[in-house]
Amino acid sequence: MTSRFKVSGMHCAHCQNAVKTGVEKLSGVKSADVDLKKGLLTVEHEPDADFEGKVRTCVSELGFSAEPCGEEASRGFFGAIRSLLGKQ
Repeated sequence: MTSRFKVSGMHCAHCQNAVKTGVEKLSGVKSADVDLKKGLLTVEHEPDADFEGKVRTCVSELGFSAEPCGEEASRGFFGAIRSLLGKQ
């Protein structure tokens, strides 16, 4: 599953690497990519109903903020549950 987040507060390659490395340490994460210019974090991960919260906490602890964008932002909590259950 793929999730995307808008990350605020990154200004350099060090910031970019800190977010990427931090998120990659989360349980269930297969890969993470951070586009510094767009402020976009893209994460490939195992299904997890609380994944959004885990990413937001992780990124916050690194000194930045992350908000879901795209499909993740519009589907909300119950949409995430339906997705996990295989019901779109």
